[in-house]
Amino acid sequence: MKMKGFLSGTDVQRSLNLTDNRLINLYPTSNDDGSVGALVATPGLELYATIPAAAIASGIYTSTVGRCFMVAGTTLYEITAGGTLTSRGTVTAGTVSRMSDNGVELIIVNGTNGWLFTFATNVLAQITAAAFPNGCKTVSYMNGRFVVVEPNTQNMYVSSRLIGSTWDSMNVATVDSNPDRVIGQIVSHNELIIFCEDSGEVWYDTDQYPVPFVRNESGIFEVGCISPYAITKIDNSVIWLGKSSTGLGVIYRLNGYTPTRISTYSIEYAIQQMTDTSDAIAFTYQQDGHHFYVITFPTGNKTFAYDVNTQMWHERANFSTVTGNFFRWEAQEYAYFDGKHLVCDYTEGNIYSLEMNVYTDGSDKRKWLRSWRSPATDMKRVVHSKLTLEMESGVGLVGGVDPQVMLRYSNDGGHNWSSELWRSMGAIGEFSKKVIWHRLGMTGEQPRVYEISGNTPVKTILLATYLE
Repeated sequence: MKMKGFLSGTDVQRSLNLTDNRLINLYPTSNDDGSVGALVATPGLELYATIPAAAIASGIYTSTVGRCFMVAGTTLYEITAGGTLTSRGTVTAGTVSRMSDNGVELIIVNGTNGWLFTFATNVLAQITAAAFPNGCKTVSYMNGRFVVVEPNTQNMYVSSRLIGSTWDSMNVATVDSNPDRVIGQIVSHNELIIFCEDSGEVWYDTDQYPVPFVRNESGIFEVGCISPYAITKIDNSVIWLGKSSTGLGVIYRLNGYTPTRISTYSIEYAIQQMTDTSDAIAFTYQQDGHHFYVITFPTGNKTFAYDVNTQMWHERANFSTVTGNFFRWEAQEYAYFDGKHLVCDYTEGNIYSLEMNVYTDGSDKRKWLRSWRSPATDMKRVVHSKLTLEMESGVGLVGGVDPQVMLRYSNDGGHNWSSELWRSMGAIGEFSKKVIWHRLGMTGEQPRVYEISGNTPVKTILLATYLE
């Protein structure tokens, strides 16, 4: 009997007896007919460059002129193809840096001050205009002007046209359809979307003085944002971590001017167990046709990824062999440059590229895991004589070690587990090999939860499971 639910997303709810379907470092991929056909291992991390003095990157950005920049520690670096880093000046240290450019200048903000880098001269200088609000955390560009919002206020500031160093005190607007304070902003479809604590507003360009942007009265929505760093764009829409006057922890995608919930009860339950979600940080990328929204919660120590194509969630994580626990994925900031998906390590001064044919996270082993429930038994005890895993086998030996996959199971909904049962994934050329476990005993009255995992650095694609 082919087990339904194996090829699905992560789903762990408040009661493990209800569901304990974890999907870690694997994502469902669909066939051309739309059906989910396999679980594929997420990309590995291949070292691209090492940051001097092992500084930690707070932001990375590819400009519209094709030049890539990164803030690490207190230094702005330019990255050239192949991973060479050149210092371009010094900034004040910040936890997260955000950048935007107009084709001539690059602006950098990180919650402290603002800096302007001029492409033609390679000169970096602090923005000293009296009307520029220090403390802004995000910066956007729209129709020749930079836009920032001032935290803990309702103020939006606009630069002079094509001059990022000039900020007129008259070019200030109040975001006040609701009395809540601004959090961050983003530009999408030539409209400026401003997120406040419990609401959002859409503004458009009239090219008038003193403030060129005007609020679209039809573009006011009653869902705000928790973290400015979790606002991002993908597949022609905006995604963010929401908050409203009735609660927080739901992830939304903007459909027109309507926030549409894309998170699941499982994801929302996990988010709402965290003591702080205001530090959430997200990035988006597309690989093999899959559009991913990846959100990390530093305080919560977890990373979740949403596949826009399949509309399913999975977890991304590193694994500690010391504690035996998963924790947040080490990849944080992102930019597409040099034909590669570049990410920065939040613990070490490294830049990695996301590679589907790399099966480790830098020098660390990567562990994948899938748990799922067997069919309902109507409160009857059932003998499970054989479980068969169909996967892409014949992947070969690694360092002389036969690749292994581990199975364990739980008869009480995932609270307690059996001992581990290891099997070979198949050596080189064993393409028709099936991974089989015999004599699995009798279940309890609840449906049994099975869990398979592995950490051998080989290509991993899971196709189906069969139970007898």
